[in-house]
Parts: sequence; structure tokens; C-alpha cells
Amino acid sequence: MKYRIDESVFDKIGELSSTRGGADAKKWEETGLPLSAEELKFPDYIVKMAIHRVTEKKHTPSDNLPELSWLDLPPLDDGVPAKA
Repeated sequence: MKYRIDESVFDKIGELSSTRGGADAKKWEETGLPLSAEELKFPDYIVKMAIHRVTEKKHTPSDNLPELSWLDLPPLDDGVPAKA
């Protein structure tokens, strides 16, 4: 991937935004679970991380940037790192 961000990180945003959110969700269905406080912050954090990475890539001509993965993200629940 061009910006070296694990694709499963973006998959998680899709999952949270399309199948979760409880009564406040845009795409909520009766089976949708509410998002935890950490999950509510997660998409904003990922977008900021991606913007920062685009800037890093622009100013780092080599392909030596480390891949950003779940280990680089804040935990989603109970201090456990986020997982796909």
C-alpha cells in the first residue's frame, strides 16, 4: 500500500460506521450495538493518522516508512489494543 497503513485499520472504520452505533448511527438497524467511548473516537484518530502519514510520505522520498498497524492505535476497550 502506498502509504503503508494496514488495510484492516480502514476496514474497522467501515465496520463501526455501517454496523454499529445504536440509535445514533446513520445506518443503524435494530441489531446495531452502541459504540463505546473509545469506538466513537476511533474514526477521528484514524483520519488524523492518515493525514499525518500522507505528509510524512511527501517529505520522505524513500519507501522506508514503517507500516502503521493496530499496535499504533489507542485501545478500543479495557486497555486492549484494537484488533481487526
